[in-house]
Amino acid sequence: MTEASLSIRYRHRIKTFRRLEMRTRIIFYDERFLYLEQVLLLKDGRCAVHGLMRNAVVENRNLVCPAYAAKKVLNIKVEPMICPDWVKKCILAEEQRPWPPGLSN
Repeated sequence: MTEASLSIRYRHRIKTFRRLEMRTRIIFYDERFLYLEQVLLLKDGRCAVHGLMRNAVVENRNLVCPAYAAKKVLNIKVEPMICPDWVKKCILAEEQRPWPPGLSN
């Protein structure tokens, strides 16, 4: 898998060498990308970091549908998922970003 984009929100300071709990789940997939939600939780249960990762599944240098990859690699059929509204907004915002960015010129 290749990281296609990443959006991270930091809410609480994480001190060096403090133990954290990381939770990750598949929140949505479409024909091109797999969207993962990830949180880092402090010892007291507060969410310190929340991330949304857009990953591309690659085979022979080409993007493949995550459902196809799940069938081929894991031999499972994944059910369609409903995209949460906040994820839809992130997808739309990502489409609006200019590429290449202005600083690269």
